[in-house]
Amino acid sequence: MKSLKYLLLALPLALLGACSADEGSEPGTNPVPTVTLFHYTPDAEKGLNPDNDVTVRFATNSATTAVYYKVDLEEDMKAYISSNGTAAYMQKIIEEGEKIEVNGADNIDKDVTGIKGACVLVAVATNGGSHSMDSFSFFGLDWTSIVPGYIQYNIQGLPHGQNCELQKCTNVEDLYRIKDAFPAGMSMKFTVTDKKGTNENGNFTLVRVPENESPWSTSSGPVYVGDIATWKADDNLAFTQYPSFMYEDYFCEFALAWYVSPTAYVGMNYAYFVPQE
Repeated sequence: MKSLKYLLLALPLALLGACSADEGSEPGTNPVPTVTLFHYTPDAEKGLNPDNDVTVRFATNSATTAVYYKVDLEEDMKAYISSNGTAAYMQKIIEEGEKIEVNGADNIDKDVTGIKGACVLVAVATNGGSHSMDSFSFFGLDWTSIVPGYIQYNIQGLPHGQNCELQKCTNVEDLYRIKDAFPAGMSMKFTVTDKKGTNENGNFTLVRVPENESPWSTSSGPVYVGDIATWKADDNLAFTQYPSFMYEDYFCEFALAWYVSPTAYVGMNYAYFVPQE
């Protein structure tokens, strides 16, 4: 998916070309090397995941001979620039970053993986002693494993389920996921609420399942999955008619809708995460 930055850049670039016929508007005439970063959701079929990985396009102009890039903690970048200035920070990226050889105007795609925490990906375009910089922020989720288990979908037309693992996010409060809940290494995220109770199955916490992508599609489009309250856009349903639960032993009951649009669904039913110690 194209980033919002990509869309916002389109207008000023178009205006630049329309307003000036001076230096920089013709190929090869801009003496300043530049790199523009676009970022995309990574390809799950390559074993990548959007929680920690991102596909980056480095778009350079004709004056660029090399690009250096590095993932840095956002607070470290800001502190370094505050103390030493932007020029010094660009030199730091050149000295510590990974080099991409380019020959003028080019588009190079790279998968950047394993990002955790509030980070920034910084790229510096160079040509001799001339440099310029671009960057974007990325918050990488960090997970700790709780218990392996099995998820059962209970939807006609889908597989029965598969082995998976319950994990808790360590840097976003109340966030969990069923890792490998779906084929192709796709996970299902959910959050715990402050609503607790007891029923015939034991003590529980009510949970919410936002919209998650699934690996399946229909002739009408891709299939998404979320709790029924999310699909119906009515939060009250999550606490009344269609609640979802996580119990003290981590057994989970999810009241899920599998849908392609706000009006079309594949099925609705409870899915279960069964811990397997």
